[in-house]
Amino acid sequence: MSLIDFLKNNHLQDSDEIIFYGGSFHPWHEGHSECIRLLKKDTPLIVILDHNPHKELDTEKDIDILEIKKTISLLRENTFLYEEFFHLNQKNPTATWINELKKQVNSKLSLLMGFDSFQGLESWTSANSLIKSLSALYIASRLEDEKTQVETTKKIHKINPKLEINFLGHHPFEKLSSTELR
Repeated sequence: MSLIDFLKNNHLQDSDEIIFYGGSFHPWHEGHSECIRLLKKDTPLIVILDHNPHKELDTEKDIDILEIKKTISLLRENTFLYEEFFHLNQKNPTATWINELKKQVNSKLSLLMGFDSFQGLESWTSANSLIKSLSALYIASRLEDEKTQVETTKKIHKINPKLEINFLGHHPFEKLSSTELR
């Protein structure tokens, strides 16, 4: 099912804002859960299970999709899991589907991410196009300091000065890393 069909099936295509939280989540851990807990409750959140475009595809085959679905359902209402990109078994950069979605819905499109992803956002595939297409970023801390927040925000605002950047704060699981857990 396409992402636009998924939005329509869940009556989300007319939402004021839709927040996406993408990743391989290999494995899912409490840091991922905390990102969701920190997010405001009233806006739809779609967890996008996908492959990291910078890693080999076959390293992420043992994902427990049912466990992720169960976990996110317990964390927050109005949260959905979109797993079709994962099943395609191909690299699918965020900019590709965000830019396509931007043409098909009137909703504000936003991303939820950890600070490490925010700090590396400029290196993502078609980063400038992606950043210009977004309305907001919601950033969960990953051991950064205020100076690093300010510096990274300035870089991103040079690309899209209107982009709303929301720091969600620190949490007890900032040290967790899927890479290290593997």
